[in-house]
Amino acid sequence: MKKRVVALGFFDGVHIGHGALLEMTVRRAREKGASAAVMTYSNHPSSIVASSAVKLINTTEERCALMRELYGISDIIVKEFTKEYSSLSGEAFVNEVIKKELAACHVVAGFDFRFGKGGKCDAASLLRLCEENGIGCDIVDEVKLYGEAVSSSRIREYIVAGDMATARELLGHYHCIIGEVTRGAQLGKDLGFPTANQEIQKDVLCVKHGVYLSRVTVDGKMYRGVTNIGVRPTVSSGKCPRAETFIIDFSGDLYGRKIKLELVKFMRGEEKFSSVETLRERIEKDVMQAKTDF
Repeated sequence: MKKRVVALGFFDGVHIGHGALLEMTVRRAREKGASAAVMTYSNHPSSIVASSAVKLINTTEERCALMRELYGISDIIVKEFTKEYSSLSGEAFVNEVIKKELAACHVVAGFDFRFGKGGKCDAASLLRLCEENGIGCDIVDEVKLYGEAVSSSRIREYIVAGDMATARELLGHYHCIIGEVTRGAQLGKDLGFPTANQEIQKDVLCVKHGVYLSRVTVDGKMYRGVTNIGVRPTVSSGKCPRAETFIIDFSGDLYGRKIKLELVKFMRGEEKFSSVETLRERIEKDVMQAKTDF
């Protein structure tokens, strides 16, 4: 097995703080003639350690796609964070997981990285244990923007508020949804604005309900779009939010295919209209505005 330089962390959102860590990983891998890799988890550690559900910025698939696309990381190891895994001592984590399982010759972690049973081990512990096991180690300092630390929790607040501009600054990219296009009630098509519908996963944070200027990537080609995220109060009493996107200047069947949706700008809140015709007129205005703004 080729030796790896492994970035350690959960990387929710793959923000610019994570970016500094991933760039260091790629740089060290080139220096050592090793593979640049990431080890992450399919579930947030707090769901096991603290028994509390965390609404995530991205799905595992989206995190992996962002790391590949933005930082060139193709070697991504995804593990389930279990009770058994959380009970490993710091020594066992470094020796059994990092050294033997991952074949790491070097690791890169953030300043706030915790590991070992009860999260008792910190970044300083990682440096010491790696040295004892003949493994190189870099600890990446905190990244700040406008004097404040860049963090996934801070970004979640902007996403919930619909502040896509600030979220993008901290993320270093547009907040995205990658998912399969599902069949809806076909109302958009009847109104002259057919939409590509994507379900919002239950464990993922939903953005502020409303209409967004968006970008949609289909087969490597990017299109402008208008996306409604919410529960469709005019025509439905559904409680599960989903993204419905009218893709400007696109025609074709997308059912069952995965597309990448990027939310660029919040345009207006979700509304309940008095009639379907009033809804159609409002969508027409939204599309005209999108063509002007984008």
